[in-house]
Amino acid sequence: MLEIGEWVFIDISIKDSFIIPYLEEVIMKVEVSCFVGGMVIKEIVHVNKFEDADQIVKARNPFCRVVNRKVLLK
Repeated sequence: MLEIGEWVFIDISIKDSFIIPYLEEVIMKVEVSCFVGGMVIKEIVHVNKFEDADQIVKARNPFCRVVNRKVLLK
């Protein structure tokens, strides 16, 4: 148990990802249109690969059918 007046040192290491951007960290905004229950729902997801957008939307809405995908920001 720590007492008042005791010093605690925590070693924190910061990765150099702030300085050197890696190719894996490129994130795209993708708008995915889904058809669910007679309605078209548009969701915006952040993914590394364009193909992953379908998987993320299907995980959120398992009964939806993907109609369209569009890149908003790269």
